[in-house]
Amino acid sequence: MMLKNKWYIVLSSDELKKNEVIKIKRFSKDIIFWRDSKNKVHALEARCPHRRADLGLGKIINDCIQCPYHGFLFNGDGDAVLIPSFGKSATINPNYKVKSYKVKEYKNFIFLWYGDDNATDEISWLEGIDDLFSFSTMKAVWDVNYTRAIENQLDVSHLPFVHRTTIGRGKKTIVNGPIVELNGNILNVWVCNEIDKGQKPKKSNEIKKEECIGRLQFIFPNYWQIL
Repeated sequence: MMLKNKWYIVLSSDELKKNEVIKIKRFSKDIIFWRDSKNKVHALEARCPHRRADLGLGKIINDCIQCPYHGFLFNGDGDAVLIPSFGKSATINPNYKVKSYKVKEYKNFIFLWYGDDNATDEISWLEGIDDLFSFSTMKAVWDVNYTRAIENQLDVSHLPFVHRTTIGRGKKTIVNGPIVELNGNILNVWVCNEIDKGQKPKKSNEIKKEECIGRLQFIFPNYWQIL
């Protein structure tokens, strides 16, 4: 189940080039993305309402998507603006419409609004990461529901076993706390693992943040960082 009425990161900005149509599967739906002449990103469901042709095979014409089958032109709102066989002066039935998605480009990522039509303008961002940062993108596919991936990122007990040579090194198998704070749609988890010397784990109210060895920050619905 997807959390509704949230901004999801669906692409890196670098993945969407000008004069290019790409099709990806998100939320179990095929969605196409393209940039118009002003570099604004648009997203539509990838099926033409006429004969269900794949718009992922279409072309960008006058900032619109041209269906590869009969040449229909759809704008960024999903409205058909031209049906060639009817002629340029024809009145177009509004039923010739493709589902459109609200998208925003922010911090070199493309966000898509999944939910009701009333999208919020605000996008929460990760603490401490601003425009001064440079980064590269690496992709890996996890064959699980995205909620399992999030659960994994916030699970501090698996660190000394799965990541024993990196962030889990030191054989710190005792999990104190952790300290967990939720502020709006931002969740912070302070990690305070220790080597097992026979002691009992401390509760979250028995440890301090400055004693912790790291922090996980998760922003609903699908992005996080390790601090």
